[in-house]
Amino acid sequence: MELPRKPRVLGHSYAGATVQLAIELEQATRIDALAVELNATPFMVLLAAWAALLSRVCGQADLIIGTPVANRQLLETEP
Repeated sequence: MELPRKPRVLGHSYAGATVQLAIELEQATRIDALAVELNATPFMVLLAAWAALLSRVCGQADLIIGTPVANRQLLETEP
């Protein structure tokens, strides 16, 4: 199954949406523990899980997922 492709548009609208999801305290604690174990952030753990899910659902090994993280000013956020 392939993900649907949308035609590229000229220019940017920066329009977006949000989806809120509640995570149980036990799950959040386990995600935090895994992040510490892997020397990562909870965001990185959840992003990896999302990528794995998308890969399995669409049957593609290679996916491109982007996040807006440019222009970080603090040295500790650089890695």
